Amino acid sequence: MVKQPGVKLGLTFDGNRKVIRSILIATLLLVSFVVRSQILVYPDDRRVFTDMLLNVKDGALIMGNSTFTTDAVVTIRDNRIYRGWSTSTFDLLYTIRDGKVYPVDSNFSGDILYTIEDGKVYRGNSNFDLDLLYTLRRDGVYKEQSISTFDRVCFIQGRFSEAEYFAILLALELLE
Repeated sequence: MVKQPGVKLGLTFDGNRKVIRSILIATLLLVSFVVRSQILVYPDDRRVFTDMLLNVKDGALIMGNSTFTTDAVVTIRDNRIYRGWSTSTFDLLYTIRDGKVYPVDSNFSGDILYTIEDGKVYRGNSNFDLDLLYTLRRDGVYKEQSISTFDRVCFIQGRFSEAEYFAILLALELLE
């Protein structure tokens, strides 16, 4: 096709810039949504994909770097943790209310298994230092109050709730 003077083909430069800007913004929004909706857990802060311990996507906690919901160890919904890929009351394992972890759907204070407060996990209905099991810091989860890299048990990437935090520690067999 021969270009004739005065005839414009396609979009103008300004039009191309607007289209490209719109596509870039849409792509960034989509990527940020996908990144925020998934939690990745690694043994250290190097974050090597093949070393991934587990991931949480759409409430399904899956060991390794698999993304198949059929591989879910537990499912987290509405501060409740269920066995496998299920939300049936028959598969309910734990309920988390006000930072307290209860077995199944209990409401009794004597049944509290763990307390989660300010990123710290305590044994039972307690917040005493002697009952402290794990502390969440910016660069990972540590045993008790330690800050030593040798006491770091995992690195969590992404935003997560108390229920997801507890489920991660449970799946890593760090809690009884």
